[in-house]
Amino acid sequence: MSTIIYSRISSPNQAEFNGQHFSIENQISKCMEYCHDNCLLVMDTVSEVVSARNINMQKQLVEIYNKYSHSLYFNFDILGASHTRFALFMILIFTITETIVMYFFITTGKAIKSAIESGLGNKDLWLSERKLKMQLFPQLMLTITLVGGWFIHIGAVENNISPIWVHNLIFAVAYVHHLWSLKIKNDCFKKQLSIIDELEPEVVNA
Repeated sequence: MSTIIYSRISSPNQAEFNGQHFSIENQISKCMEYCHDNCLLVMDTVSEVVSARNINMQKQLVEIYNKYSHSLYFNFDILGASHTRFALFMILIFTITETIVMYFFITTGKAIKSAIESGLGNKDLWLSERKLKMQLFPQLMLTITLVGGWFIHIGAVENNISPIWVHNLIFAVAYVHHLWSLKIKNDCFKKQLSIIDELEPEVVNA
């Protein structure tokens, strides 16, 4: 887990109290020791000399919040796993299921082609099969790309490369497209079964 060390004293004289116990250097040292003992990654170290009566006067603290507050969006656990790890697991499952769908149409498509070449169906069925794949496969690849891109973009947000609203926009687009692809997959499954049902020996007139 990543963390930020923030140290503060109200005035330069405060560091003189209690044998430098309150000094900024001492605070940072204690915090670094704690982070090391608890396997925390220190992203940044910030310090300032200012009163805590008004938080708006603590410019460094406010800057930390404005800079890193979006990271709190991902700072939660699901079934004991962090947001990022759980998202990675679910995306792998999603990609596998989409790949299985593609594999189904590829294998059944080969079987249909072989059956047609053996005289078990009209050649127009193969044209319908090719048209079906051209309709389905680009949508499957696009939905995998959108979902995968959404996951990769988490790193961009956490490293302040991209704003959080872009991440939310990618998620919305990926989610809507996935719903649309479900309809396309359902229609293509029906068409594929219809093509298989139409396979039968051609009647050859002597």
